[in-house]
Amino acid sequence: MAQYRVQCFKDGEWDDKPFREIDAESPEQAAVLACGGPVRTMVGRKDELRARVWPKGRDKPEFLFFAPHTE
Repeated sequence: MAQYRVQCFKDGEWDDKPFREIDAESPEQAAVLACGGPVRTMVGRKDELRARVWPKGRDKPEFLFFAPHTE
């Protein structure tokens, strides 16, 4: 399992909470564990941003995860 740093967002705005350090199998799993799910990895609008994820101890790569589309 790898360690990730996760920053959570609600409706595209940072939730003002400290970054969370999460042990997970993947960046996507870390986003779901820290910020709730489901998430999608495709490009989304700013107001759909749910999480930014980095491997712990590194600035890159950065992964962005978005809330699923609601219809």
